[in-house]
Amino acid sequence: RDLGGQNALSYHRLPGKIRLDTTEANKQCYVFNQNGDSLVGSTIEIDTNQRKVHFTDAKGLFTHPINPPKALDTTLDSTKPPAMTPVPSTLQVQAADLHWDLSRDLLSLKGNVEVEHSVMGNFQSDQELRVFYTGVKGQRNLRAIESEGHLLLRRDDSLKKQSHWLICDGNMLVNHEAMTVIFQSFEDFEGKVKRDKQVYFYDSLGEIQADKITISYQEVAGKFEATKVKLEGNVFMIDHKDVQDAIEPERSFVHYALADFVEYILTDKEMHLYSKVGNRVLFYDKINKLNMSAPALKVKRDDQTKKESVKGIGDVRFHFLDSELEQLRKYSAFDF
Repeated sequence: RDLGGQNALSYHRLPGKIRLDTTEANKQCYVFNQNGDSLVGSTIEIDTNQRKVHFTDAKGLFTHPINPPKALDTTLDSTKPPAMTPVPSTLQVQAADLHWDLSRDLLSLKGNVEVEHSVMGNFQSDQELRVFYTGVKGQRNLRAIESEGHLLLRRDDSLKKQSHWLICDGNMLVNHEAMTVIFQSFEDFEGKVKRDKQVYFYDSLGEIQADKITISYQEVAGKFEATKVKLEGNVFMIDHKDVQDAIEPERSFVHYALADFVEYILTDKEMHLYSKVGNRVLFYDKINKLNMSAPALKVKRDDQTKKESVKGIGDVRFHFLDSELEQLRKYSAFDF
């Protein structure tokens, strides 16, 4: 059935509900429209009054541009025209159940959800993932993606031949109008996040754990690039980017850091680590045998030497107390 174009289904001439299913094994129903969207499913139910379509065992492809917003806007109902060239993208989806609400420009996917976004990466959810669109000058644009439950996100960098992974047991919101991605862990009844339920990021350069991660991004030469990363709540970071294979085996970690808040400005290659009142930022450099404990730290990477400089702010100590060592050992078995 064509849901758009010359042979489009008329919601005014054919009101009611239509059900499509297959009578033959290994056969599926197929729906497409003039925008290049196509979906297949074992069963398809079309409500022409409500302009809703429901698929079971759904697989499909959606095509749409991602328009960089004219200005940062945290509201999800903004219809401001784009200020820059749209970034072409596709969305491949797979789910046990897919609800397509055309009146609200909303896709809801439930059960064994997998979404492959050509720009943002691969999303896998065990519960529900929702995709919001908005219409600008008759054109459909991506507005937001949100999920709840266990989420696995993988993003491949073809230039660096590197994959980035993120696991979130909580809520995720890609708010394109604010150009931010937020990962928030579920809290228990005491308002705390269990360590094994924190947002967890890892790649070949290291690992990060935090209660909440916020990524800001912008459009650069037809691509979206992260500009700032904010980490909140029991932040633990380890990395091994300075390790040479000839010296130490691969994935031998060399830097450890524990803080309450971290802000990383990618354009400046500068990281700020902060602690709450009464707490300390802990930093350990394995190669240089350096221990630092301070209310705050600033880490700056030099583009020419490829080395980091670490500056303590406030009352700085160059040794760990026993209580601080215990804090670090909760996250790593390494003998500090």
